[in-house]
Amino acid sequence: MSVIVLLILIWIYFKYIKKKKSGDESSLAASKPVERPGIDHSLDPFRRPEYNGFARMDIHSHHTYQYPLNSFVAIDVETASPQPFSICSMSAVKVENGQVVDKITSLIRPPEKQFTNSHVHHITWDTVKEAPTFEEYYKSTLCDFIRGYVLVAHNAPFDIGCLKHCDQVYSLNLHEPILYIDTVEVARSAFPGLNNYKLSTVCAALGLKLDHHNSLSDAQGCTQILLRAVERGIVPNIYNADWADDIESFRKTVIYLANRYKNGISFNMLFNSAPLTGYKEVDFIKEFVDTGILKDATKEVMLSKMKKAELQKILDDAGIEASGLKKDLIREIIDHHIVVLGSNTDRVYIPA
Repeated sequence: MSVIVLLILIWIYFKYIKKKKSGDESSLAASKPVERPGIDHSLDPFRRPEYNGFARMDIHSHHTYQYPLNSFVAIDVETASPQPFSICSMSAVKVENGQVVDKITSLIRPPEKQFTNSHVHHITWDTVKEAPTFEEYYKSTLCDFIRGYVLVAHNAPFDIGCLKHCDQVYSLNLHEPILYIDTVEVARSAFPGLNNYKLSTVCAALGLKLDHHNSLSDAQGCTQILLRAVERGIVPNIYNADWADDIESFRKTVIYLANRYKNGISFNMLFNSAPLTGYKEVDFIKEFVDTGILKDATKEVMLSKMKKAELQKILDDAGIEASGLKKDLIREIIDHHIVVLGSNTDRVYIPA
């Protein structure tokens, strides 16, 4: 009998130990993060925070320009995973003088094997494992194709963000500045009243064929949206995704606004339309006003908004004797090439 009791006790002991060990292993497994297949941890320093399965590369537009545009490159990217660096397909369509002149498209091998978006675009690791990396494709093809052009995309901050993220991962030193137009914004202005402004919705409204999430088809649809909007007289906002100034875009913006709002635009609006880093008002006056580039919004328009007493003080401070009607004082200031700087309450007068 004692032998039977002993055997029972031994059985209970080993059963308890096994159960406890199993529980400890389960607890340990639960405490470990779930390892997702295809992750390359060498990329962790570049990884962006994910929210609801989506990560974003923030794009801050430091300058905004606006001028008529009939040459550009429309782009579209597809990504393998939530990370913006995971481009697995990219296409670009080039437009010159309102006509499509060229297009490029390629599968891209992302830097890690994780594919969570295959249900969207039907691209898998096996599809792209022999394709070029983004670095290889950029250096061999894309760089020359887009250089010097404004980029256009539907929900552009996403596509531009992917380019900027790849720039970080591969240290590409993308040419600056990167200027871009968002056709979501363009479509809202050109085609009001749609239920939403997804690419598929806008293309359907315009009667455009679209194989959505095929990067070439999406880039072509984006191209046509902008061209149709331009036909309607829309002049889109052009955003600068870099800190680098684009002087030519600034000049085009000033001249466009001056002609658009002739006789009704203020000098300050022109100066502040797309300010360059460290750009001074005196330089603006010398470049655009005194040279006669601004034929409708001139220095005379700026001075006409001032009171007669202010004009008289400008001349007095410059050591010039003048009197008469307000228009006479304005003419004296212009004829003596006096540059007027500052606000109404704090002005500096510099004879040019």
